[in-house]
Amino acid sequence: MELPPKKIIEQLRSVTLSDRERATLRNKLIAHIRTAPLRQSIPSPWSRLFYTKRFQAMMLSIIIIFSYGSSATFAAEGTLPGDMLYPLKTRVIEPVTRLVTATSPEAEATFETKLFEKRLEEAETLSSQKELGPQLTQTVRAGIHEQKIKAEKKVREIEHDSAESVTNSLQFMKSATMNTSADTFQGEDRQNSNQGRSGDSEKTLRGLREKHKHILEKLNLNDDLEDRD
Repeated sequence: MELPPKKIIEQLRSVTLSDRERATLRNKLIAHIRTAPLRQSIPSPWSRLFYTKRFQAMMLSIIIIFSYGSSATFAAEGTLPGDMLYPLKTRVIEPVTRLVTATSPEAEATFETKLFEKRLEEAETLSSQKELGPQLTQTVRAGIHEQKIKAEKKVREIEHDSAESVTNSLQFMKSATMNTSADTFQGEDRQNSNQGRSGDSEKTLRGLREKHKHILEKLNLNDDLEDRD
């Protein structure tokens, strides 16, 4: 004879553990927890992604867009020293762009050189608009000087890397005992390539100084830049 569902539920509710059984079960559970070895967590293969500069820069870009708004971010690109959104351009947008795009010594030198050119063009624009007052002139001058140092530093790093590469190539050719002619040509090609990279960067800097010579003289920066040559 089958019991009705209501009767079965009442019987199940009446099934309980005694206080002694509960205490015994609790003590066994605690003992097992204390003696059982801890299982090592398995790191996710995606965990390294969260520590890369590019991922951090991407997340920072997203935060910037949501914090400031996409319209403010794009509007900041065309600002000049003295504008309200100019700090957003130089302290947020440009550093994030640097992290994303400057992925090699050559790319870093190119990026810093372009920023140097941008600072010079901003000064030219303010000068043409006759907005370079004493206080703003000091701010612009400091910005150009700071960016000039960054650009020159990256160019020197390329030159240093080129010199080390040439030295290693010469040492390799001296120690080689076979295929001397082929090694020589390869070493010369490598040397010419490295010298070309550093030479192009330095040539670009000199071109910018010559192109914007007028504003550099107006800001009393021309002599400071020429001392580096």
